[in-house]
Amino acid sequence: MASRHTLIRLQTAAVTLLHSQPSPSCVATFSRPLFARDFSASSAVSRQLKIKSMSAPTANWELTAHHIELSRPEKAISVPAPRGPYNDPKSFLTAIGRSCETYADKFKDWDHLFKASTREMETDLGVKCGHRKYILGWREWFRRGVDPYEVKVAKRQQRYLKAKAEVKLARLQRQGLA
Repeated sequence: MASRHTLIRLQTAAVTLLHSQPSPSCVATFSRPLFARDFSASSAVSRQLKIKSMSAPTANWELTAHHIELSRPEKAISVPAPRGPYNDPKSFLTAIGRSCETYADKFKDWDHLFKASTREMETDLGVKCGHRKYILGWREWFRRGVDPYEVKVAKRQQRYLKAKAEVKLARLQRQGLA
């Protein structure tokens, strides 16, 4: 899941983008007030607002603005409409990668994917901790208008996880449980 600092930066960027006056460099190209849909990927403003690779496409800025305006309880229960090729849990979980698609059959439908709590995912659905956090993070980003894509695990973290699994296996072998 994204850090609180990153989420605050995204929120601030969206509000600034939606409520700001046109900059002098944009006045020459736009004779009317600017809206989120006016900024393309080549725009200087959108380049400044990019937060790593987690930025919503220009077409989805309305979703981001709507999400920001919701109260905390409304955000928790909001279920975004399926968009693009992501219309069921399997396609969504396949798109985010990290073998999360193995849990696709555990979610009943689109609403269940977006309303399942952390505790329910852990106890009832049997989703492991790392996958659960990853799914919850992407679920939130999708609500904000970011289309899912796979974020690879860093090589350093892969080595750490491999060593951790080897230590766990050795411990179980010493105890005669493996």
